[in-house]
Amino acid sequence: MLVTEMAYVSATPEELWHEALPRASKKFFGADESPLNKHEVYETPTSHTTRVSSALGKEKALPRKTMRDNQRESLEILLQRHDKMENLGYLADSLSEPKSLRGIAFQHAYGRELRRAKMELHDYLSSGRIGSAHAAWELYTAVYHRICKKLAGQRFLRLAQVSPRLLNSTNLSLSVPGTYRPSHPITTITSFDSILDVISSQQRPRKMRMYSSLGVHTFLVKPHEDFRQDERVMQCLSLIHTLLHRDKNVLNRSDDLRHQVYPVLPISDSIG
Repeated sequence: MLVTEMAYVSATPEELWHEALPRASKKFFGADESPLNKHEVYETPTSHTTRVSSALGKEKALPRKTMRDNQRESLEILLQRHDKMENLGYLADSLSEPKSLRGIAFQHAYGRELRRAKMELHDYLSSGRIGSAHAAWELYTAVYHRICKKLAGQRFLRLAQVSPRLLNSTNLSLSVPGTYRPSHPITTITSFDSILDVISSQQRPRKMRMYSSLGVHTFLVKPHEDFRQDERVMQCLSLIHTLLHRDKNVLNRSDDLRHQVYPVLPISDSIG
């Protein structure tokens, strides 16, 4: 349950698209010609069409095979993002509803455009018509700039909106990350704070507070990164710390040979 819910906590649907669309756009158009590069807010469909048409019409000085490979990778990024959104319940089909208030709001705000864009992508893949790619990127560009405006002023999230199941979870049998010690009583999670602070950096990690019988435990939840290597580094540092302080010569030194070790918990291959 915790792994699934952390996927909702680590990134909102808007942030998932905000991360994926620039990557896909740079692959498809090239970094310099991406229609997402301009940050002005588009006001009319015509301006979308002009920008995307211009980007599509410029031939890059790349071998044709390289261009095809880049465009195929771009489409894979987009279709994988569509699949992830559907798996998380953010873009439900007509027979089901999203699983959270955030998902419902996202579907109402962007669902129609994103479903149309996906249809255009499939048409482009099956027919090769450049007009379908044109139409898809027109829709993606409009969605991207609306998302940028929304994220600019977002400083916190309510857990009830992104993961009501986690908010309602109390007195869990899971230990608080980083507190487990062999032969010691287990410090279990009793509840989660209702507010998630959003840190204004590129990956927009969340500051999450868990409660236990010992008090408050604060963690940083980060998306779009594999933390397995970070976990190994911290385990190595912890081992070095233990070995050093078994040495009497080290203990008798006037300077304090200590370093701060933080608990790192990879939740999945892209969240920790």
